[in-house]
Amino acid sequence: GLILLPLSVIVTQHRMATARADTERETLQRVVHSATGTAIIATGRDGRIVLFNPGAEAMLGYLADEVIGELPDSFHPREELRRQASRLRALPNFSDICRASVAAGESNQLWRFRRKDGEERTMRMTLTAVPGDRGELTGYLATAEDVTEREDAQRALLLTLEHQRTAVERLREL
Repeated sequence: GLILLPLSVIVTQHRMATARADTERETLQRVVHSATGTAIIATGRDGRIVLFNPGAEAMLGYLADEVIGELPDSFHPREELRRQASRLRALPNFSDICRASVAAGESNQLWRFRRKDGEERTMRMTLTAVPGDRGELTGYLATAEDVTEREDAQRALLLTLEHQRTAVERLREL
């Protein structure tokens, strides 16, 4: 009895910890899958996609089954990868850009992306390194929001302001 009692306590504690971990995992999965207005994409250590939520499906036009296991480079025009890589002095592929971006502390940037239908748009993307149990890098997490309309409106506003400045200067000259 003295041997079985501690063993029973350990087994009970293990079952409770497992149940808590399962509940937390299920909660996290519900949160990720219910974030339909935000694209959430995770890559593994090898740079390949391991998570692609419904928000990413809506924003990029791909189903998760089509992209799991693929590299996210195809979501970005080649010139965008070169631009981001040049800014960070990295190789022009998504994995190396993620590594350099997180290392430089520049995790929140505007990116051009290409939908499955070929339409190019602008996203505000936040990149985060995903640590493992021992602190080792296990991949990257990208969360993104399509800001195309907002950026277009801002450019139009700036262009309008510049036209107004030019008009005011011409009126002063007259």
